[in-house]
Amino acid sequence: MANVNITVRMDEGLKKEAEALFDQLGMSLTTAINIFVSQSVRESRIPFEVTTKPRKSHESVCKPNVSYALVEVPHFSGTSQ
Repeated sequence: MANVNITVRMDEGLKKEAEALFDQLGMSLTTAINIFVSQSVRESRIPFEVTTKPRKSHESVCKPNVSYALVEVPHFSGTSQ
């Protein structure tokens, strides 16, 4: 299947934080986005809870999701750029 380019707008600081996080996990931001979209399509939902509750902290919000994503990565069959 051919790859296509998409454009995503996000806060510059958030992008830098995400790139640092995913670099620590051994993947690019593009790969992380592909994993998110693949998981969403596979489950027919957003693969985490979306809430209006205020964020407690970066650590308490991200770590559980990262652990969950790491469990699901072996099933990912997409390619990264």
